[in-house]
Amino acid sequence: LTALIDGFDGNERGFWKDVVDAAHDAMFIVNKDQKIVYLNRKAEELCGLPLDEARGAPCLKTIDCPRCACECRLFSQGEVQDLEVMIYDAKGRKRQMLKNATLIRDARGEVIGGLETLKDITAEVAERKEKELRIEHLFQEKRKTEALLDNLHDGVMSINGEMRVLSCNRRLSEITGYSLEELQGAHIGRLLCPEEGGGLPAKATELKRGPRRLLIRTRSGATRLVEITFEPFRFERDE
Repeated sequence: LTALIDGFDGNERGFWKDVVDAAHDAMFIVNKDQKIVYLNRKAEELCGLPLDEARGAPCLKTIDCPRCACECRLFSQGEVQDLEVMIYDAKGRKRQMLKNATLIRDARGEVIGGLETLKDITAEVAERKEKELRIEHLFQEKRKTEALLDNLHDGVMSINGEMRVLSCNRRLSEITGYSLEELQGAHIGRLLCPEEGGGLPAKATELKRGPRRLLIRTRSGATRLVEITFEPFRFERDE
């Protein structure tokens, strides 16, 4: 493998060096004994060693990667695909990297080494963890809100512009006899007695605010007199 790399003439060698040095990812080439044969510029920066000093050194001592040292998958499994590993760079900073590697074979198909790339995803991982924390926070707030609504004495529901139920609390289910699943997506007119349904507008934006008394028909067919208060709920863009 070393002879193959060194076998390029000056122009060809310079061309390929420029190509791999322009790569954004760190690139390592090792022989079948897992010793460094080649590093590109990004790999030199990561290890803090120029190629001349790194060449011939075991890759596991050159690349400070605890996971790689515990389980080197390339030569045991034949490839590595999108494996997240933690690397300590030359300045001792912890970096999250995405590792890909493949075996290099000669014309006879025999393994002569391996090619490995490490992509820095530290910022992406930090952003992903931040999003996960935000989602978890929103989920917990949602659970608290649902618990609060479920403990109210009054039934509560939200409806969209077409007068269909988006969500409701447990008390509304108890009042109407319909399950939460049955109510979700149903038109509000389903809950009203036929003589009351005609008094509702077609759009939620046309509903009059304040309390009003209406007869509803429960799932069992019984009628109940309830007091309903409609209040608009607006989003950031005043929808």
